Amino acid sequence: MAPLRSPRSAERPVVVSPIGFVRSPCRDPEKMPGQGINARIEVLPRYRPELIGVELSSHVIVVGWFHEAHRPRRGAVPTIRPVGIPLRGSFATRSPSRPNPISLTVVRVSARTELTLEVEGLDLVDGTAVLDLKPYIPGQDGVFSAIRSWRSRMTLGPDRLLDYLEPELRNHLGNFADLPAARATLGAVLLASQRLGTDPRNPALSAWVNRADATADALMGLLGATLASGRVTIAPRRGPLNIRFTLGDRTLRLVQASGSPRLESEPGTWLERMS
Repeated sequence: MAPLRSPRSAERPVVVSPIGFVRSPCRDPEKMPGQGINARIEVLPRYRPELIGVELSSHVIVVGWFHEAHRPRRGAVPTIRPVGIPLRGSFATRSPSRPNPISLTVVRVSARTELTLEVEGLDLVDGTAVLDLKPYIPGQDGVFSAIRSWRSRMTLGPDRLLDYLEPELRNHLGNFADLPAARATLGAVLLASQRLGTDPRNPALSAWVNRADATADALMGLLGATLASGRVTIAPRRGPLNIRFTLGDRTLRLVQASGSPRLESEPGTWLERMS
C-alpha cells in the first residue's frame, strides 16, 4: 500500500497499514449483493488492545481498502452510466473506482471471539484489507433527514432495488423488520416504485395508510419520510391493509388481498387501482 505524504512534511510519509483482513465466502466483487453478506473480520494480534469494548456497540463502521479497484487517472470520471443519467465524479458516488480506493461500511456485529468479529451486511470480498474500525453512534451518525437530490436506483431494476430496500428496512426497524406487516409494506413500496416509476425516497412521493403499526414505521423508513414532512399520513381504520401512494396527479391504491402477508409483488398479493 502506497504511503501517504503530508503537504507540510513531504519527506516524512505516513504509512497506512491494515489492522486486519476480511474472510468472506464472496471472492468476486461482481457477485456481491447490494446489501452485503455475513462475513468475518480477523484482526491482527498486535491490535488486540484496540478491541477492548468493541462489543458495546451493536454496529461498527468498517474502513477498508478496495485492493481490486481500478484507480482513475487524475481528473477522470470513472463512473459508467446509462444514457440520460447525469455525469458524476467519484466523490459523488459509492463506486470503488476512486483516487484512494477506501471503503466505508456500517455492519452489525453478531459475535466477537478474541480477535475475530462476525458481522452482517459487509460488502467487501475475501482478503480485503481492513484499515480501521469505528463504533457507529446512532445519535451522531444516523441522519434520517438527509436527502440526495438525484438518485439512480430506478435504473437498477426491481431485483437490485430490492437489494437496497431490504437493508434500509432492517436499518430502520431492526428485528421488527421481520414482522409480517413490515414485509408486506416492503412489497407494497417495491410495487409502487415500479408502477409509478420513481425511487421510494423521491420527496414528491407520499403515502396514506390505515395502520398505526410496523406498516407505518416501514413506510417512513423506506420512503425516508417523517410525519412532520407530510409525506406519510396515518389514519387507523378497520378492514384490510390499505396503502395509497401519490405522486403528482397520479395515485396508486393497494389493498392487501386475503391471506398471509407476502413480500412478493405478485398477482393475488395486492389489489391495485391506479388513478
